[in-house]
Amino acid sequence: DSEISTAYEFRNVLIAKLLSDSVHALESSNLELDSFAQMVSHDLREPLRGIRIYAQHSIEDDRGSLTPGTSARLSGIVDLSNDLDGLLMSLYNFSKLGRVELSFETVPVLDIVKQILNRLRPSLQEQSVDMFIIGEWPVLLCDTVRTGEIFQNLILNGIKYNDSTRKAITISCSKLQADGSIFRFSVTDNGIGIDELHFQEIFQLFKRLHARDEYKGGTGSGLSMTRRLVEQHRGKIWLESKENIGSSFHFTLQPTENWQLNL
Repeated sequence: DSEISTAYEFRNVLIAKLLSDSVHALESSNLELDSFAQMVSHDLREPLRGIRIYAQHSIEDDRGSLTPGTSARLSGIVDLSNDLDGLLMSLYNFSKLGRVELSFETVPVLDIVKQILNRLRPSLQEQSVDMFIIGEWPVLLCDTVRTGEIFQNLILNGIKYNDSTRKAITISCSKLQADGSIFRFSVTDNGIGIDELHFQEIFQLFKRLHARDEYKGGTGSGLSMTRRLVEQHRGKIWLESKENIGSSFHFTLQPTENWQLNL
């Protein structure tokens, strides 16, 4: 029996060591990937800026001598340079998320939502967006700034992909467990909706379901950054949606006092 017990103990120690080594290797790999993405996105922006400036100067300085076709091609270079610059900035911001140390504090989540709505008020009024807040809201341990970004990204996403004459966004909170240990936060819109086939891929970096010039463009990084922020709070994000009716994005936040992780 003692030999069996010793064997089990050895096995458990070995498994723990393998798991620890795997975690360290994964963390190191993620840091290297973030560093590479940050370096590439930063170093490529300067030559790209030069290309854009040269094209703009050619259009402005040689306007009278350029053929319509040449002028259109130069304008295309400027537009494509701006698009690529936006992608590089999104890549830089996404990689930077893995380097940001979160600052957890216990705060009323509803206060965070109200701050975001106050910040967005001019845009909401300009676009005729009706905002609704419902549910019982908790006091929760979270990073105030990052949690605000989660709500803001989902609100703006619901406004952007929305063809309704009168846009409506509902922000709600409900208990997932009766003891109140886990809350589900939801942002629901009356927008264009999403086919169920795309429920997972929309959270991928640079994934867009529409053409580059539709719905005011964009880089397709907003939801992937939102998912990363949720995961940094040890939470999950998912959605329910019907095309031409609208979408509901749900997420949880579950950090503990000693939990710090940059994914």
